Amino acid sequence: MSNKILITLGLVLVTVIALETLKTKPNDLKTEIIENNSEPESHIQNKLTDQNSVQDAVIEPKVDELPLKETGKATEPLLTQNQELQRQGLIKELNDLKTCHLNNSCPVDNSDSRASELLRGQKIKEKLEAYKQLTIENGYVDAETNELIRLFIDYPDGHVQEEVINMMRASALNTENALALISSLEKSYDAKIMNQAMDELLRYPNLSAQTDQLFTQSLQTGSFYVAQEIAQKILPYLNANNIALYESIAKTLPQNSKRANALWSNINEYKKKTSGG
Repeated sequence: MSNKILITLGLVLVTVIALETLKTKPNDLKTEIIENNSEPESHIQNKLTDQNSVQDAVIEPKVDELPLKETGKATEPLLTQNQELQRQGLIKELNDLKTCHLNNSCPVDNSDSRASELLRGQKIKEKLEAYKQLTIENGYVDAETNELIRLFIDYPDGHVQEEVINMMRASALNTENALALISSLEKSYDAKIMNQAMDELLRYPNLSAQTDQLFTQSLQTGSFYVAQEIAQKILPYLNANNIALYESIAKTLPQNSKRANALWSNINEYKKKTSGG
């Protein structure tokens, strides 16, 4: 009878030990395997996985494996190799036309005294237009493009200046370009160019001091048609900081002249709008 009791107690003890072993935590089991096993850790990990005692691992992708939009990298519109060769060719042709008088290589038209200069301006305009179509209209504007704008903005040919302003309008804001435009207009006699330039300079409210100086000077001492153009288009430039200045300028202009009447009309319109009228 005592032998049966001992056997029964032994079975109970074995059962308890087995149950405690089954309760062992995964991390404890991993520690036991590592401490008592000489196999590489990768093999140990496989064993643990097979026993369903380790949770699935989440592997973060490397940055250079992510889609481009998720890495924060930006792309730039690039020209093809052939387009870049065309661009460089146009830059060279434009520079050659700009300096052709230095080596007597300017295009010649002997039909009258100004024909050669007009032909030169026409060729420059055509090259600038081709450059704009190749680059700016394809979303490509670089430092060389802005240098071309500043190089030809004061060229003494209205058609060339018109095309340069078109390039500016198609490009992102560039303060250096705008300042070069303002400087080129200080002695302008072309009302059409002033009209186009005033539309472009509206994009630069930060240059109000420079534009006010240009406009007030031109209103008083500029050519008749340029002054009249400014007086007629000045309304979008009027603000609380300069309205008194333009009123004082209006008082100095010949009364009942077209520019004086146009300027006073815009001043009154500004006051009406700002007073809620």
